[in-house]
Amino acid sequence: GRSQLQVGSPLNDVTMASYQPILICGGGLSGLTAAVALTRMGFPCQVFEAKAGLGSDSGGIVLWTRAIRILDRLGLGSRLRLLGLPTLRGEIWSHDAKPLFSWEFASDRASEEVAVVERNELRQALLDELPLDSVHFENELVKAEQTSSQVVAQFRRADRMVTVEGSILIGADGWRSHVRIRTFFMPQIIYHETVILPSNTHQPNDM
Repeated sequence: GRSQLQVGSPLNDVTMASYQPILICGGGLSGLTAAVALTRMGFPCQVFEAKAGLGSDSGGIVLWTRAIRILDRLGLGSRLRLLGLPTLRGEIWSHDAKPLFSWEFASDRASEEVAVVERNELRQALLDELPLDSVHFENELVKAEQTSSQVVAQFRRADRMVTVEGSILIGADGWRSHVRIRTFFMPQIIYHETVILPSNTHQPNDM
């Protein structure tokens, strides 16, 4: 039979034809970026997102220099620069409209390139780089098990359950990760009473 990638094995120790797809739980920026990078390396991926799609609740995200360099390596740098707004200065203000601190970037230094882009536009750019049949919306992780040779994940899709087998399972589903809860444990969440609001937030209900 076909050999399979052992859980935890280095990816470069196997060839694309020797193992089952990599399963990625979470279709946000982290999950999609991982899928694009792995696909570029020749590893087929299947992405499962609990939400119905990108949604309309977007917002800007700051891409710092290292993130832009990663997108450059993935071949998305040119598109990013068309979508994004170059940022030369940043400010953080308090809730009562008092400036806390600011910073500036040198416009003539590529090493300090920073840009702001709409989150959904960046997600769409990443989606466009993946095969049409590799991203599955409305798939909520219910169960995940690990054997000596594979992982088996069960998703709730509409009114039915779907079981998927893969070589490894990547949890990219946020700080309340279902992958972590169902495979390890949920650590205690400690709130530090610090809140950062987007600049277009008028009231807490907008969050």
